[in-house]
Amino acid sequence: MAGNNITVKKVLVLCQRKTGPLQFTPKRVEEIITPKLDTLVKNILGTDEYTIEYLSDKRGHEKGDVDILGSLEKNESDEFTSEILSKNKNSYSMIILNTCPFELMPYAVIYKLLVENGLMVFSAYPSNIKDTQYKYKLYIPPADRFINITTEDIDAVMYKKIIPTQSAGKSSKKNKNKSRKKKNNKSKKNKNNKSKKNKNKRKH
Repeated sequence: MAGNNITVKKVLVLCQRKTGPLQFTPKRVEEIITPKLDTLVKNILGTDEYTIEYLSDKRGHEKGDVDILGSLEKNESDEFTSEILSKNKNSYSMIILNTCPFELMPYAVIYKLLVENGLMVFSAYPSNIKDTQYKYKLYIPPADRFINITTEDIDAVMYKKIIPTQSAGKSSKKNKNKSRKKKNNKSKKNKNNKSKKNKNKRKH
């Protein structure tokens, strides 16, 4: 907590170091990429207070270049993934996937780490993710888990976590029950028709 009744929002950045050298340029991560990510978070969260953690399994040669060293896996029984979930379930207000292998990410795990209405954000700093090269590489999450809230003024693609409603669950159960009843009625009708045919045959 910061101040009276002010919650500090937690932000997690995946696939990204927060310091260290960059390839093909003399500039460093903290000169180019982390300032862009910080600006992105400020633009989205506004005046809300927040902390940012950087998670990556690609550690450099410097201490402190990541906050959490490791890789989230789709298999939730994986030791590292299981530990992160046990400590941080429903904890992060925003999770940013910066230049991640988007199609391979553990989205079920990300969903569980986010708070209700939490944001999953795709970015590709130092590039703009809305450029053509990324257009067809982005993962589109299930519509019953995330809704797209991307805006033109932010160079990222944003999805908001939603909780499937109980009424939707009930309606799906009702539909299943209806379909079962229809199948049962059809099978009963077929049995009755067969028995009638057999009786008619015997009479002849």
